[in-house]
Amino acid sequence: MEGEIYRWHGYLSGWGKKYFVLHNGTLSCFASKVERMNRKPATEVYNLGLCEIIVDHVTPTQFELKGTIGGKVCSLKTDTKDERQQWIKSLGSAKACLLDTSTLGFLPKPSEDSRLLTSQVSREVEEDTSLVASFESVAIEPNEKMEQSGNGSLNNLLLSSDNPSIVDEPEQTNILHLCDVTKTEIANLEEAITLLSTNEIGKILLKVETSCRALLAAVEEKKLTLAEDEQEAQDTQLAQDTQLAQENQLAQDSHIDNFSTFFSSQPTNFRHVVDGTISREGKPLLPALIFLEACQCYLRFFDRFSGTVMTPLRNDIEGNIGKIRKVMKDSGKGYDYLQEIVDHEISRKQHTGPDTATQALLWLNRALSVMCRFLKNVVTSDSATKHDTGASFISAYNELLAKHHNWMVQKLFKVGLKMVPSYEAFQQSMIDQQCWKEGEATGEVGWLDVLDDKMAHHVMQYIEPMGVVVEQLRYMYTTHNIDP
Repeated sequence: MEGEIYRWHGYLSGWGKKYFVLHNGTLSCFASKVERMNRKPATEVYNLGLCEIIVDHVTPTQFELKGTIGGKVCSLKTDTKDERQQWIKSLGSAKACLLDTSTLGFLPKPSEDSRLLTSQVSREVEEDTSLVASFESVAIEPNEKMEQSGNGSLNNLLLSSDNPSIVDEPEQTNILHLCDVTKTEIANLEEAITLLSTNEIGKILLKVETSCRALLAAVEEKKLTLAEDEQEAQDTQLAQDTQLAQENQLAQDSHIDNFSTFFSSQPTNFRHVVDGTISREGKPLLPALIFLEACQCYLRFFDRFSGTVMTPLRNDIEGNIGKIRKVMKDSGKGYDYLQEIVDHEISRKQHTGPDTATQALLWLNRALSVMCRFLKNVVTSDSATKHDTGASFISAYNELLAKHHNWMVQKLFKVGLKMVPSYEAFQQSMIDQQCWKEGEATGEVGWLDVLDDKMAHHVMQYIEPMGVVVEQLRYMYTTHNIDP
């Protein structure tokens, strides 16, 4: 099975459409169908034998693959509920074929005749009767029928797999040899049953169980080897990625030591909020005063960039900051964390009024989420609205905030957003004027591109912790059954 599925890349990047191919117990992810058709290598490959399939019971189109080693989660989403059901069914079937070896899938359900026959054998054979008894519930079918059916999980895993990630040398030779031995013993047992040779049946039963045990042990050992290899590969890749990121960071920092923008010059930003976050009973708690101060510093963005065009949005953010400060002051409880304020109001059913901290923080966080998405849209290279400030704002608004406004407010917002200053004005207002003059004075071709790259780096550094804070607040409201 193959087709397009949306994959979650985090709050900043959101959902991205990828092309997935399910084959022989592995799910391969390609950037697009074109890359798949051009035989480009997959960007990600998931071994379903080492994944847990988790169905989202709240959102009818979402599901997850969770690694049994390391706990890494891949969140996926289809266009429709029926499409998700089809993928879940196919993934589950593929996973079952990989993991269901304990029952030797090529052995069918017991028949009454085989139970009677095996019971008779167990009474007459004097050798290790416990071994014979373990096969009392296993029916024996002609070997030709087993080969024709070909739908047992063990057959699928070991006898017909062409996926080298499942079985490879030297384990492959050993497992295939054990398969042949087991099939031979079962064929001998079939012949003995046909001849009603009770003395031979008991002896062959012992051989069949011995070969089955050896086969299952080899399969389990191979599964452990695969798990260890995958973990080692993940650790190696993580180390390489970490080293590369550090080298890139050092290279970038060496070029921007004296470069300043609005995003790098704020005395309090959302990185300070993240650094001040603590965990209590498994839940993150955001420091209230640092958060409000970071939001207050953020208001300067509007002063530098949009002037009066976005005054309503600026006033709304400032007003909600003031409401939260007032609640903290009037309560006299000395709240240290935002979640404490909201929990207190909700527990007393005092959270629905327009002047409550719960509602003020809710709308403040919605505004921050829009601004975070706008900044990402306008500077990242893979954005469809890169360097288009108006389109970037409208895209962010439509995605995150429009659904919370009535149609009249939506119209007013969109009209105002069309008058947002250009990207060139954005550059000049965000980059420190001294840095701008020095860059211009070099007279070098592409000096503005150099400054723009540095500014984009500052933007991403600023919105990364901002996005973390927004997501944690969204999660808090979700746990209280409030649409974030």
